[in-house]
Amino acid sequence: MTLLVIHAAAPGSMTVDGEADDASFTAGAAPQSAPFPGRAATGDSGPAGSGSAGSATPGSARVLLRSCDPAVIGDALAARGIGFERWPAATALAADASAEEIMAAYAPEIERVQALGNYPTVDAIRLTPDHPDHQALRRKFLAEHTHSEDEVRFFVEGRGLFCLHLGDEVLQLLCERNDWIAVPAGTRHWFDMGPEPQFCALRFFENPEGWVARFSGDRIAERYPLLDALLAETGV
Repeated sequence: MTLLVIHAAAPGSMTVDGEADDASFTAGAAPQSAPFPGRAATGDSGPAGSGSAGSATPGSARVLLRSCDPAVIGDALAARGIGFERWPAATALAADASAEEIMAAYAPEIERVQALGNYPTVDAIRLTPDHPDHQALRRKFLAEHTHSEDEVRFFVEGRGLFCLHLGDEVLQLLCERNDWIAVPAGTRHWFDMGPEPQFCALRFFENPEGWVARFSGDRIAERYPLLDALLAETGV
């Protein structure tokens, strides 16, 4: 079930000591100071930080909205400039399906998205618990970052947690199969696939190089629930 939780941004954002605000790299690298997914969660404030220099101090995060209603979710996101729709992902994928086979299975949906904007580059990302790099990829995506282009995704399998830092709000959107999301360029955000990832999404890019991120160095992600903690809290 798709879920949206909107928090008032917790106080106490910090920049990681020694991390350049404008450090950017592609999907093959990972920030050394990225939040590690083994953190303990403490109430509504999310995962706890140590409170020492160079780490985030947990703050209270007041919940402004919590909803599983697609109409409410769509309206709340649209009011903040985020695209969200529910499309039927009707094709069952073989366990060993290649990226090419996944994209071929969803060719009509790819054509539909490409008609909406300049997205010449498309790929399919599929992560399962047995993926050899899933821990490193999780650490990388958990660090708050931006992109110079819109982030457009269509989930065709499983689920993942998008977290969007919009001024004085943090939106946590649990995306599942059938969810299409478009996040404007420059939006601060992070993503959690969980400790046992199980998702597949089509990714659409303007940049022929694909996924390229610019990391903010802000440890804000450490003050909000990770995917497994959010699921435990909400019972989704």
